[in-house]
Amino acid sequence: MAYCTQCGAQSSEGQRFCVVCGSALPVTPGAPVTPGSPPASSSPPVPGAMPAWTPAPPLSAHEMGNTSSALVLVGFPTEPPVQSRLTILFRIVLALPLLLWTGLLSIAAGVCVFLSWWAALFTGKVPPGLHDFVTSVVRYTTEVEAYVSVVAGRWPGFSLQPGDAQQVSMQINQFTLNRAAVFFRYFLSIPALMLGFIVTMGSYLLSIGTWLTALVLGRPAKPLFEARLLALRFTARYTAYAYLLTPTQPFSGFFGDNGVMPASDVAGVGIAASTTRLSTRLHLSTAGRILFILSFIVGAVGGVVYVTSFKKVIGRIMAPALLTGANQNVTQALDTFVAEFPHCTYSRDLTCARTDANTASAALTTQINTLRIFAGWVSSGKGAYNLYITDLTKVNLDLNNISFASSVSQQEAVFTNNLAADIPVMVADYQAARAAV
Repeated sequence: MAYCTQCGAQSSEGQRFCVVCGSALPVTPGAPVTPGSPPASSSPPVPGAMPAWTPAPPLSAHEMGNTSSALVLVGFPTEPPVQSRLTILFRIVLALPLLLWTGLLSIAAGVCVFLSWWAALFTGKVPPGLHDFVTSVVRYTTEVEAYVSVVAGRWPGFSLQPGDAQQVSMQINQFTLNRAAVFFRYFLSIPALMLGFIVTMGSYLLSIGTWLTALVLGRPAKPLFEARLLALRFTARYTAYAYLLTPTQPFSGFFGDNGVMPASDVAGVGIAASTTRLSTRLHLSTAGRILFILSFIVGAVGGVVYVTSFKKVIGRIMAPALLTGANQNVTQALDTFVAEFPHCTYSRDLTCARTDANTASAALTTQINTLRIFAGWVSSGKGAYNLYITDLTKVNLDLNNISFASSVSQQEAVFTNNLAADIPVMVADYQAARAAV
C-alpha cells in the first residue's frame, strides 16, 4: 500500500496521483519508475519528515484521455504574511493599476474561452496555448484579489509568469472534455455560479475584516485569513470550470480540506511574504470555518437584498422609457389606422380596412409582448403598468375584430362602438402608468 507524501492519504497499487490533493504518488517497488516520480514508500509518512509539496508531472496523452476527474490545485501561503501598515492602509489605491490590468486580461481571456469552446466542441480538448494563457490569467487574477484582500502582502506586478515570486500558484492539467458537457457548460455551471455569487458577497465582509485586523496587527488574523483564502479558492476553481480548463465541478473541499496540515506546508509565524511556502491544502481551524460559514450566510442574505435593490433600480430606470417608447409606437400605428379607415369604408373596400387593421394590430402586438417581458422588473406603479397592458390588449382585440369582420358594416360597428371608446381609456391609463412608475 502506498501513501501520499503530501497529505498522507492511502492509495491503491498502481495509482499514480493522489485523489485527495493531486500530488504525484510514490512508485511501488518493482514497478517501472517514471522520471520525476517520488521514491517508493510502503508506510505512512512520518509527521514532520514530509518533503515540500511538488506539483504533479504532466499527464501523458493516454492518461489525459482516460481520467474522469481533475482538481484545480491552487497554492496559497500557509501563514498570514507580515506587511507594512502603510501599504495596508492604501491597499485599494495601490491595487488600482492591477485591477485595470486584470480587467483587460479578462476581456482577452473571454475571447480565448470563446475560441476554446468551439475547439473543445469538435475535438474534445482546449488547444494548449489557449489553455495555458487562460490558466495564467485565472492565477494572476486570483493573486491580485488576494493582494487586494490583504491575504497576500507583495504587489504582484503585471507579469503573468512571476516564477518563484508568485504568491498564488495554480496547476491545471489538460483533460479530454465531454463534448455534450462542453456544449451545455453554461447551464451546468449555473449552480456553481449561484454559489459563487453568495461566496463573493460574503467575501466582502471577510476582506473588511482582514484589512482591519492587518492594519492593527501588521498581518491578517489567522481565522479571517483562512476563511478568505477558502473563498478565493472556490472562486478560482469555479472560474476554471466555467472557462473549460477542467471537467470537474468546483464543489470539492468547499468547507476546507480534511486531515492534518502536512509539516512541510507549515511556515514559521512572522515569516516574510516573499518566502512563505505555498500549499495546495487548506486546513481551516474551527474559528476559520465558522467565519466562512457566517460569511456564507451573510452573503446569501446580502445577495437577496442586492438582487432586490438592483431590480428596483433597473425598474425605475427602465419602466418609464419602455412606457414612453411603447406609447409612441402605439399612437403612431393607431393614428395611421384612424386616418385611413374612413377612406376604406367610403369606398366600401373590405380588404382595405382589413389590411390597415392587421398592420396596426402587428404594431400593438410587438409593444404588448415587450412590455410583458419586462413586467417582472417593474416595482413602483406595477398595477398601473399592467393596467396599461390590459388596455393595449383590448384595443388590439378591437383591431382583430375589424380584420375578421365579414362586411364593411360590421367593421364600422366595431370601430364606432368599441375602438372609439377604448382608445381614450388607454390614453388616460397610459398617463397614470407613466406618472406611477
